[in-house]
Amino acid sequence: MTRKRFALLLSVRPCYLEKILNGSKSVELRRVIPQLSKGDTVAFYASRPVGAVVGTARVRCVVSGSPSRLWRELGGWTGVSRREFRNYFAGSPCAHGIQLADATATEKPITLDQLRQEVPGFRPPQNYMYVGDSPQGTRRALGRLLSFRLE
Repeated sequence: MTRKRFALLLSVRPCYLEKILNGSKSVELRRVIPQLSKGDTVAFYASRPVGAVVGTARVRCVVSGSPSRLWRELGGWTGVSRREFRNYFAGSPCAHGIQLADATATEKPITLDQLRQEVPGFRPPQNYMYVGDSPQGTRRALGRLLSFRLE
Protein backbone atom coordinates (compact mmCIF):
# COMPACT_ATOMS: atom_id res chain seq x y z
CA MET A 1 0.00 0.00 0.00
CA THR A 2 1.40 3.39 -0.99
CA ARG A 3 1.45 6.14 1.61
CA LYS A 4 -0.35 9.30 0.60
CA ARG A 5 1.84 12.34 0.17
CA PHE A 6 1.49 15.09 2.71
CA ALA A 7 1.27 18.77 2.11
CA LEU A 8 2.55 20.89 4.90
CA LEU A 9 2.03 24.58 5.48
CA LEU A 10 5.20 25.74 7.21
CA SER A 11 5.55 29.15 8.83
CA VAL A 12 8.98 30.64 8.23
CA ARG A 13 10.42 34.07 8.98
CA PRO A 14 10.64 36.20 5.83
CA CYS A 15 14.44 36.59 6.05
CA TYR A 16 14.88 32.80 5.92
CA LEU A 17 12.27 32.35 3.21
CA GLU A 18 14.15 34.77 1.00
CA LYS A 19 17.22 32.55 1.37
CA ILE A 20 15.24 29.39 0.61
CA LEU A 21 13.75 30.91 -2.52
CA ASN A 22 17.06 32.34 -3.78
CA GLY A 23 18.82 29.01 -3.19
CA SER A 24 21.25 30.05 -0.46
CA LYS A 25 19.37 27.94 2.14
CA SER A 26 18.27 24.40 1.34
CA VAL A 27 17.74 23.09 4.87
CA GLU A 28 14.94 24.30 7.12
CA LEU A 29 15.73 23.77 10.79
CA ARG A 30 13.15 22.62 13.32
CA ARG A 31 13.15 21.70 16.99
CA VAL A 32 9.91 19.75 16.47
CA ILE A 33 9.67 17.84 13.22
CA PRO A 34 6.45 17.18 11.37
CA GLN A 35 5.81 13.81 9.76
CA LEU A 36 7.37 14.15 6.33
CA SER A 37 8.85 11.89 3.68
CA LYS A 38 10.79 12.33 0.48
CA GLY A 39 8.63 13.95 -2.18
CA ASP A 40 6.13 15.59 0.17
CA THR A 41 5.08 19.15 -0.66
CA VAL A 42 5.83 22.06 1.62
CA ALA A 43 4.08 25.41 1.16
CA PHE A 44 5.79 28.33 2.88
CA TYR A 45 3.84 30.90 4.84
CA ALA A 46 5.97 34.00 5.44
CA SER A 47 5.22 35.19 8.94
CA ARG A 48 4.70 38.84 9.80
CA PRO A 49 5.17 41.41 8.50
CA VAL A 50 4.61 39.61 5.14
CA GLY A 51 1.68 37.37 6.12
CA ALA A 52 1.34 35.40 2.88
CA VAL A 53 2.10 32.05 1.25
CA VAL A 54 5.07 32.86 -0.96
CA GLY A 55 6.48 29.57 -2.24
CA THR A 56 6.64 25.80 -2.30
CA ALA A 57 9.27 23.07 -2.27
CA ARG A 58 9.58 19.31 -2.19
CA VAL A 59 11.13 17.39 0.68
CA ARG A 60 14.40 15.77 -0.34
CA CYS A 61 14.82 14.11 3.06
CA VAL A 62 14.65 14.75 6.79
CA VAL A 63 17.78 14.46 8.93
CA SER A 64 17.56 14.20 12.72
CA GLY A 65 20.23 13.90 15.35
CA SER A 66 22.15 15.81 17.94
CA PRO A 67 22.61 19.51 17.19
CA SER A 68 26.38 19.00 16.75
CA ARG A 69 25.84 16.14 14.28
CA LEU A 70 23.28 18.14 12.32
CA TRP A 71 25.64 21.11 12.10
CA ARG A 72 28.51 18.89 10.89
CA GLU A 73 26.34 17.31 8.20
CA LEU A 74 24.19 20.23 7.06
CA GLY A 75 25.52 23.46 8.58
CA GLY A 76 26.60 24.91 5.24
CA TRP A 77 23.09 24.64 3.80
CA THR A 78 21.14 26.03 6.76
CA GLY A 79 21.50 29.71 5.88
CA VAL A 80 22.40 30.58 9.48
CA SER A 81 25.62 31.19 11.38
CA ARG A 82 26.98 28.67 13.86
CA ARG A 83 26.00 31.05 16.67
CA GLU A 84 22.38 31.35 15.39
CA PHE A 85 22.25 27.57 15.07
CA ARG A 86 23.50 27.04 18.64
CA ASN A 87 21.06 29.61 20.02
CA TYR A 88 18.11 28.02 18.19
CA PHE A 89 18.89 24.52 19.47
CA ALA A 90 20.04 25.54 22.97
CA GLY A 91 18.76 23.00 25.48
CA SER A 92 17.42 20.69 22.78
CA PRO A 93 18.90 17.18 22.65
CA CYS A 94 17.65 16.63 19.11
CA ALA A 95 17.80 18.79 16.01
CA HIS A 96 15.97 18.29 12.73
CA GLY A 97 16.72 19.51 9.24
CA ILE A 98 14.29 19.35 6.35
CA GLN A 99 16.34 19.18 3.16
CA LEU A 100 14.43 20.95 0.42
CA ALA A 101 14.43 20.59 -3.35
CA ASP A 102 12.83 22.57 -6.15
CA ALA A 103 12.01 25.61 -4.02
CA THR A 104 9.90 27.94 -6.11
CA ALA A 105 8.31 31.30 -5.40
CA THR A 106 4.61 31.57 -6.13
CA GLU A 107 3.81 33.81 -9.09
CA LYS A 108 1.94 36.06 -6.72
CA PRO A 109 1.92 35.80 -2.91
CA ILE A 110 -1.30 34.43 -1.45
CA THR A 111 -2.29 36.81 1.30
CA LEU A 112 -3.93 35.93 4.57
CA ASP A 113 -7.05 37.78 3.39
CA GLN A 114 -7.19 35.59 0.26
CA LEU A 115 -6.79 32.45 2.35
CA ARG A 116 -9.59 33.61 4.63
CA GLN A 117 -11.86 34.30 1.65
CA GLU A 118 -11.35 30.68 0.59
CA VAL A 119 -11.48 29.24 4.10
CA PRO A 120 -13.41 31.44 6.56
CA GLY A 121 -11.67 31.62 9.92
CA PHE A 122 -8.36 30.34 8.55
CA ARG A 123 -5.47 30.87 10.98
CA PRO A 124 -1.88 30.45 9.83
CA PRO A 125 0.16 28.03 11.90
CA GLN A 126 2.71 29.26 14.41
CA ASN A 127 5.00 26.42 13.39
CA TYR A 128 3.37 24.09 10.86
CA MET A 129 0.12 22.41 9.97
CA TYR A 130 -0.80 19.50 7.78
CA VAL A 131 -3.02 20.83 5.07
CA GLY A 132 -5.29 17.78 5.21
CA ASP A 133 -5.77 18.21 8.97
CA SER A 134 -6.66 21.86 8.70
CA PRO A 135 -10.13 23.39 8.62
CA GLN A 136 -12.59 22.05 6.07
CA GLY A 137 -11.65 23.13 2.58
CA THR A 138 -8.11 24.31 3.30
CA ARG A 139 -6.51 21.38 1.49
CA ARG A 140 -8.58 22.02 -1.63
CA ALA A 141 -8.17 25.80 -1.42
CA LEU A 142 -4.40 25.69 -0.97
CA GLY A 143 -4.06 23.13 -3.73
CA ARG A 144 -6.05 25.35 -6.06
CA LEU A 145 -4.33 28.57 -5.01
CA LEU A 146 -0.84 27.08 -5.21
CA SER A 147 -1.46 24.86 -8.22
CA PHE A 148 -0.09 21.67 -6.69
CA ARG A 149 -1.83 18.35 -6.59
CA LEU A 150 -2.32 16.57 -3.30
CA GLU A 151 -2.70 12.82 -3.62
